[in-house]
This record gives sequence, C-alpha cells and structure tokens, in this order.
Amino acid sequence: MDGSRRLIQRNGITLGLLVAASLAGTCTHAWAMRCGTELVDEGDTALEVVLKCGTPSFIDQNRWIYNEGPHRFMKVLYFGAGEVQFIETGPYGSHDNRPTESLVAP
Repeated sequence: MDGSRRLIQRNGITLGLLVAASLAGTCTHAWAMRCGTELVDEGDTALEVVLKCGTPSFIDQNRWIYNEGPHRFMKVLYFGAGEVQFIETGPYGSHDNRPTESLVAP
C-alpha cells in the first residue's frame, strides 16, 4: 500500500502542475492606466477615457498618446469599435507635452 500511496501522491502532484500550467496559458494580462484617482482599462469607451484623463497629447486614428512629462512614461491607448483594446507603455515623455518621434512615425 505504501508504494501505491506514493504513486497516487506523485500523480496528483503531476496532475496539479499540468492543470496549473494549462490555466496559466489561457490567462491574459490586462493593463490599466492611472489618471489621478481614476483607472482606464481595456473596454472603456473614448468618452470614459476623456472624462477620466482629459484630452490626449496626440491622436493618430485609433491611437491616443498621453504624455505626462519627462519623469513619467507615455501611455498609448489603442481603440477599436469605440473602446480601448490595448494599453501600452511608451518611452519617457517630454517637457512640451508632445509624443516623441518614435511614437508619431508610422
């Protein structure tokens, strides 16, 4: 019996690790952007973003860029169907509140 208990325990651990690994592969990480005390998240509408964060520094079709100055990273929001689809962190911002050339260039 002792050997069968070890086999069950070992198989249980293996099964647990396989289940955990398969679940980890299906999870997606949603990034959020903080604007003061508000959070902008994937699925928020353009109006919600403007109400929470104000007007973006730069708009290029479906991409909004928020430049919060030289000591903070810029945030890039990608829109589709009127909602935030993805939020990306850009390079450090600038003093003049414009995005860097690397973000503006096509």
